[in-house]
Amino acid sequence: MYRILLIIVIFHIVACGETQNQRNPFLSVDEQINMFENTYNFIEAEQLQNMLNEGTEEVILLDLRDRIKYESFHIEGARNVSVANLADRNFMDDLIAEDKVIILYSEDNTRANSTYNLMNSLSQSEILILNGGISAFLNSSDTLQIHGPMDAKYNFNLVFNDAKSRAEEDFKPNEQPVVKPQLKPIRKKKKIEEEEEGCS
Repeated sequence: MYRILLIIVIFHIVACGETQNQRNPFLSVDEQINMFENTYNFIEAEQLQNMLNEGTEEVILLDLRDRIKYESFHIEGARNVSVANLADRNFMDDLIAEDKVIILYSEDNTRANSTYNLMNSLSQSEILILNGGISAFLNSSDTLQIHGPMDAKYNFNLVFNDAKSRAEEDFKPNEQPVVKPQLKPIRKKKKIEEEEEGCS
C-alpha cells in the first residue's frame, strides 16, 4: 500500500510539480522570485565545495541523474538515486534514519525540485538543492571533488555544446552592403515628345 501511494505521489510531483511555480500575472517579478526561493531550500556550489573541503560527515549527497552519467562522474561521496529507490520504503526509512542534511543535485534544478517536494513531505531532515546542479559545481572551483573519469562521449557533449553556444554568441551576419545592379533609366519623356511632334 505504501509503495502504491508513494508511486502516485511521485507521479503527481513529476507531472504537476511545477504548477505551483508557474508565473502569476498579478505578482511582481520580485514577489515571484521570493515565492520560488521560499518554496525550496538551496545551497550554492561554493558553499557545498567548502563543506566538502572541511570533510563534514553530516551530509548525504544524492545524485538524481541517470546511472550512466553518475558512473561517468559525480561529486565525491554522492549516492545515485532513482525513482525506484524513492518508491522503496526500506531505502527511504534508512535514509531518514541517518538524520543528516540531505543535498540533492541533478543536471539542473528541475528533477531536484520534484524530488525535494517528495522527500520534504516524508522526512524531518533538512533537505537542500544544489543550485544550478552539477553544472554549477563543475564551474565553482579549480579543485573539483569529482569521482570517476569523465565519460568521453559525455565530455565531448559538454565541450561541443559550450563551443556551439560561444559560436552562436560570436556569430555576426555579413554586414557588407548588398550591391544592386545599376540599370540605365528609360527615357520615356523623349519618346512622348517625339510622338507628339509626329502627330502635329
